[in-house]
Amino acid sequence: MRHFRLPPSAFSLLAVLAASSPLLAADAKVTFDDDVLPVFRTHCGTCHNGADRRGGLVLDDYNGLMQGGASGDVVIGGDSDLSYLYMLVTHEDTPVMPPNAPKIPDADIAKIKAWIDGGLLQNKGSKAKKAAPNPALAKVTVSTARPEGPPPMPGRYLGDPAAVPPRPNSVTGLAVNPWSPLAAVAGHEQVTLLDTGSLVPLGTLAFPEGTPNILKFSQNGSLLMAAGGRGGASGVAALFDVATGQRIATVGNEYDALTAADLSPDLQLIAAGTPKKMLRVYRAGDGSVAYESDKHTDWLTAAAFSPDGVLLASADRSGGLVVWEAETGREFHILGGHKDAVTAVAWRGDSNVMATSSLTGEVKLWEMNEGREVGKFNPGVGGVTDVAYTRDGRLLVTGRNGRVKLTDAAGKVQKDFGTLGDEGMRVAFDEEGKRVLAGGWNGRVMAWDAESAAKLGDVPTNLPGAGRVLALVESSHAAWVKKRDAAAAGRQKIQNAVAARAKAAKDAAAAIAKAEADRKAANSARNKAVNDQTAARKALDAHQQKVAAGQKAHAAAVAARDQAVKTSQAANQQVVTTTDARGKAVAAETAARRALAAAAGKTGEDKPSPEELSKLTEAVASAASAAESAAAAASEAAEKSKAAREAMAAAEAAMASARKTLDASAAERDTTLAAVNALGETIKQTTAAMDAAGKAITAAQAAHAAAKKAAPQTEAEGKQLKTFSDRVNEANAALERLDRQKQRLTEVLANNV
Repeated sequence: MRHFRLPPSAFSLLAVLAASSPLLAADAKVTFDDDVLPVFRTHCGTCHNGADRRGGLVLDDYNGLMQGGASGDVVIGGDSDLSYLYMLVTHEDTPVMPPNAPKIPDADIAKIKAWIDGGLLQNKGSKAKKAAPNPALAKVTVSTARPEGPPPMPGRYLGDPAAVPPRPNSVTGLAVNPWSPLAAVAGHEQVTLLDTGSLVPLGTLAFPEGTPNILKFSQNGSLLMAAGGRGGASGVAALFDVATGQRIATVGNEYDALTAADLSPDLQLIAAGTPKKMLRVYRAGDGSVAYESDKHTDWLTAAAFSPDGVLLASADRSGGLVVWEAETGREFHILGGHKDAVTAVAWRGDSNVMATSSLTGEVKLWEMNEGREVGKFNPGVGGVTDVAYTRDGRLLVTGRNGRVKLTDAAGKVQKDFGTLGDEGMRVAFDEEGKRVLAGGWNGRVMAWDAESAAKLGDVPTNLPGAGRVLALVESSHAAWVKKRDAAAAGRQKIQNAVAARAKAAKDAAAAIAKAEADRKAANSARNKAVNDQTAARKALDAHQQKVAAGQKAHAAAVAARDQAVKTSQAANQQVVTTTDARGKAVAAETAARRALAAAAGKTGEDKPSPEELSKLTEAVASAASAAESAAAAASEAAEKSKAAREAMAAAEAAMASARKTLDASAAERDTTLAAVNALGETIKQTTAAMDAAGKAITAAQAAHAAAKKAAPQTEAEGKQLKTFSDRVNEANAALERLDRQKQRLTEVLANNV
């Protein structure tokens, strides 16, 4: 163990005094009344007495001294190294005491040290006062493996903040528990615990000592260290139990705010650094100083124990970087290379490599075996303000330009998460949820999905309590619904317009197709009509020939009938003539027979002579023959007349048949002619339809060309659509986040943490 407070001459003097003075002998009791009060009266009483109480501190009264001063306790029994008063009188801290004067004599300093280390005895009958070890800080086995049991989380809602500042403070501290979805965010005199999955508050831890500049979870996740204070006034590191939220230890009594701090993996040591250039390592259990160093020449800016607990690195504002043996405080490596302030120190999980960041914009990688630089890169975040290792050896960085990036082990950028909107200050990686958290000067902590780089949400450092946050979430939910609906309506309007134009182009293309189909159909119909008309014309010619033949046959039948009529008329006339001749012949025969009978009946002289009878008989015979001939002629004439009538009837029937055939042929001809004419009309109509369809095709093609030209989404519409879609997506993401927050807040407020 190394102590750097007093020069070697002081240690020599103390050794001499211890050997020569009973006050410093091993078995001597150094008391306030007998040994220390005279020193205080001589050197400090004019300023720190019951009447003056400069700085609120009384040194000439034991009880007053035990009450401490304005900055708290000034002496801690059993540990002078941790006692603020001892630091002041040895001039190891400011303001030096006595002011504007040399140190008090070494012998008097030795008395004060012996009195403090002896337990702050008031008199020889007093019992020693020594700080008792904190049972909550028992040494744990150092391991980077997942601890047994459930993930470290608060067992209940840890309460609302004591006050909510009107404006957020910059994110001076940010940490994520290595084994649970729990983040800690520094605020004004408080630390807010967040559920990293929903970014809702799980409660507030009070830090009335000032601003928490450094937040770190213990390696096993059970404790949270908050370190900070008030600049130029005081600085402490406080340890909180994650499960209960109880403060279990407060370490340090610095006269300036802590600007660098870390808790060792075994929970036994707390490294602390301030602008006073001093690195002090306290024992967490009782608050005593294990060792300290004034090696640094400027403000301390970072301190970090290696994951295996073997080493401790500290850095300062001038680029100084020292690696110490964590248990002893002996120098292990002095690493040169940074030309500007070292802003952060991060250890890889195997403790073999350390990363440091600087305002020059570089991240340097150091191996610990030989203490040499093994890599460097510029991640493009401006001056790098923070760097953190992930469990798998990647690096998370942020810087002055506000960008947050994740690189591989060699520094090649894998993900760019965008900007914080202001200078970046702190980064942390949520190993359990694979989320990236970062905080900036603007006082907001943002979260992203580590794989997709999608933003998951952001919260301010002045976050109110869970109940108020729930009300804000519900109000924000309603507002986001309106934003989403408005953006969706705007997007739909543009999509409808684009769709309408696309439909117009599609309809125009369909109109072309329809017009082409119409023209094709009209052309087919016209071709069919032409073919049918050609066939009909051939049929018409055949029918015309049949009509002509029918007409000829009918004319012949008419002529035959007319001839038959003439023949019948002649035969009838012959019948009349022969009938008349037969009548005359019969009458002549009758007359001859009467003449014969009359002559034969005469007697006498009147009796004709035989010659006369013979003549009369011959006359009868001649008349009978003439009558018979006339009868035969009449019969023959009657036969001819009958034949003539039958021939006439046949001629009339033939004429009627010829007429019927002619009429049928004429009807067929007329029907075919009508069909020819109708097909001609069809040809005209289909030709007109073809012409109309051609014009329709031309018009449709022009309309399609215009519609097709107008159909595509315009650049302006594309930009508007992207804007609206981005707003919808942003709103949906926000609503999804708010829904998770509502559910988580309801659980938190029900203490179902």
